[in-house]
Amino acid sequence: MTDERGVSITVTHVMTIGITTILIAGLLLGAGNMLEDQRRNTGDQELRTIGDRVATELVTAADRGNRTSATVLVRSSQPGSSVGGSYRVTLTDSTDCYQGSGYDGCLELNAFAENIDVEVPVSLPDGVSVEGGSAQGGRIVSVYNHSDYTVTIRGDGT
Repeated sequence: MTDERGVSITVTHVMTIGITTILIAGLLLGAGNMLEDQRRNTGDQELRTIGDRVATELVTAADRGNRTSATVLVRSSQPGSSVGGSYRVTLTDSTDCYQGSGYDGCLELNAFAENIDVEVPVSLPDGVSVEGGSAQGGRIVSVYNHSDYTVTIRGDGT
C-alpha cells in the first residue's frame, strides 16, 4: 500500500500559489492601465482649464481695448507645467476648432510629456480677429492691438 496524501497537499499548495500569482498579476495590470487613463484624463482637464482661462483673458483684452480705443495687455500666470512636463499654448485663426463649431479662433494646448492635445474655442467681440501666436506654459500675455483690431498671445519674456 502506498501513501499519496503528501503529494495531494503539495499539489494543492502549488495550485493555490499559481492561481494567486495569476490573480495578483491581473490586478496589477488592470490597475496600471486604469492609473494611466486617469492621468491622461486629469491632464486633459487641466489643459482645458488653462485654455478656458486664456480664452477669457483674450476676450477681456478685446473688450477693454474696444472700450478705451487702446492697445491692451493682460498678463496672467498659468501653471508652468502640466502632467509632469512643459506645455505650449498656440492661438490660431482656425474656425474648425472644437469639432467645426464656427468660433473666431482656437487655442491649441499640447502637453509634451504625455502627448496630450486639447482645443479650446475662442469667441471674440464683433470686428475683432485673431493673429496667431504662441507661448510656453507659465506667464502668458494676451494682447489686443487696437490699430488692426486683433488679439494674440505671447510669452511674458517676449
